[in-house]
Amino acid sequence: EEMFSLRELIKGCSRWDLICNELYTRYLLTRRLTEEIAKLINNGLDYTNALLQVYIDTLAKVLDTHVVRRHSITQAMRISLIAQQLKKNLDLKLLEIFDEELKLRRINPGTVADITTVALILYLLSRR
Repeated sequence: EEMFSLRELIKGCSRWDLICNELYTRYLLTRRLTEEIAKLINNGLDYTNALLQVYIDTLAKVLDTHVVRRHSITQAMRISLIAQQLKKNLDLKLLEIFDEELKLRRINPGTVADITTVALILYLLSRR
């Protein structure tokens, strides 16, 4: 019976799961998002808009693996494409429509939301 170390297991999962990828890369994406949040806030953006911008930017670049597992890769790609369009013009009304559509379809891009939330918490802790 072949045994794998936890590190090997996480490495294997990192190709298809964003949280495993974060563990394997020592939170590379989370650290980048923390820096981006800090930069936006230091440039005068309020917390809400900084967080929203970072979340939409990340959704535009990264497929949410929770959506892939619960729905499909096609659905995750669709969300990413919509986010790419939204980030060109962060209009609150369009974001609300997007949010409502996700709720109606019971789609939750929760992995990206979780990582963005951790990045905000790290930013807040760094200011203590």
